[in-house]
Amino acid sequence: MEVLYGLHPVSEALKAGRRRFDHVLVARERHDDRLDRVIAQCRDAGIRVREESREQLTLAANTPGHQGVVALVRPQEFLTIEDLFEPDPATNKSSAGKSAARLVLAIDGVEDPQNLGALLRVADGAGVDGVLLTERRSAPLSPAAVKASAGAAEHLRIARVVNLVRSLEELKKHKLWIVGLDAGGQDSEGLAAGIQGAGVAGRGLTAGPTPRGPAAGPTPRGSAAGPTPYDQFDYTGDLVIVLGSEGAGLHDLVRRTCDHLLHIPMAGGVSSLNVSAAGAVVLYEAARQRRAAANSKSGTANALTTRPTASKPKKQKGLGS
Repeated sequence: MEVLYGLHPVSEALKAGRRRFDHVLVARERHDDRLDRVIAQCRDAGIRVREESREQLTLAANTPGHQGVVALVRPQEFLTIEDLFEPDPATNKSSAGKSAARLVLAIDGVEDPQNLGALLRVADGAGVDGVLLTERRSAPLSPAAVKASAGAAEHLRIARVVNLVRSLEELKKHKLWIVGLDAGGQDSEGLAAGIQGAGVAGRGLTAGPTPRGPAAGPTPRGSAAGPTPYDQFDYTGDLVIVLGSEGAGLHDLVRRTCDHLLHIPMAGGVSSLNVSAAGAVVLYEAARQRRAAANSKSGTANALTTRPTASKPKKQKGLGS
């Protein structure tokens, strides 16, 4: 059994319906509407609720930050790369069957559970279709990470992979472009050659400018190209956005696998943002562009299908009328 603690994580896990609950402990000292709503959710789902002292909940959660509710649940089942393209049992939808372009978040070596949880919260809010986590050099999806995500982790489709580089290459075969956020802002020696071989040439494209738009992929990078400012990039295609660790950023092989690199210009004294803040900036720029593209398509379709009604010309009065 695993532990979930906190009002939001337990409530969102109940809403998502992906976890199997054994029972839920609530603090007998706490009486308020927020806890009452969680208790009502448990009863509606047929889950046992037991009152215990706050000290007992602290022992069960291994932290005093449980907010008066602790759930014992079955471990979360992680997906594979292939699963991300299959229908979601919770919604009966798949990213492959959606008319909108696909957006996947890959996390390369983020080891702090608070940052991981914050990134998952952002990913859910930005509407990503799936998340890739690595088995090594990565924070586990622990109760602390789930709590930091405010329960958003319970709604996401998360795949855990052994080798991120191989997984990114597999996603390229599904015609997704790999876009890395480069904290350093400069290319590694030989990076462009690696991108030319693995990313551009591998899909039969030549380096050079590509028209922006939903049907056009990201501009393949030439030998002299550097990371692109994040707000000058077209996110409306099928993409994987890769975020690196808090200190080192993207690992070198991961950077070389990327088709394109982005950076966030900094105007102050520090050189970069925290990874969860940087992820929020880029993912919400992607969400904004995709929403605008969808609205534009919808407006165009409405304009084509709606014919203006011809108005009857008014009879003009003139001399002699």
